[in-house]
Amino acid sequence: LGRIKAAMATRVPRIPKPTAPYLEVVNRVAEWTDRRDMFEPGHAERVTSLVAMMADELRLPDSDASPLLRAAMLHDIGKVVLPAELLREQGPLREEQVRLIRTHPERGAALLRALDPEDKVVANTIRYHHEHIDGSGYYGRDGENIPRSARILVVAETYDAMTTSKVRERIARQGTGRPIVIVL
Repeated sequence: LGRIKAAMATRVPRIPKPTAPYLEVVNRVAEWTDRRDMFEPGHAERVTSLVAMMADELRLPDSDASPLLRAAMLHDIGKVVLPAELLREQGPLREEQVRLIRTHPERGAALLRALDPEDKVVANTIRYHHEHIDGSGYYGRDGENIPRSARILVVAETYDAMTTSKVRERIARQGTGRPIVIVL
């Protein structure tokens, strides 16, 4: 939480209302989502830290980095409506289970739109964070049709998935065999 607060404190635009309650709620929702999923605890924090480093390296202005960091922390919020048993499934998923899992980005974006209809960038970043440049992602968007913020987020989440043992083991069992292509 300290790293996230530090990263967001430098990137969240100065607004008259305090950001501490927002950060606390975001952190609690992210922790709750992590506990229900196959990711090791701290997934949302790790992804947000990676996104913050990438935003700095890409020299993104605060106006781009702030919503990106909010989206990174909440990118899996749509999983809160999915059955925990599905999220913890150890073996290969059946086709209907895959279809259900693939709804979490849209569900998360819908939740964000309901909470803050004005924050379209965060909602769109969350919605498209499983898209691939070649169009093979969840919703078939490709190349420049994927928001840059979502392309950055997918890199951070993919890196965390590849370096997190529980997810790495699941990927090995399912044997995707697909190469990863990253274009920012």
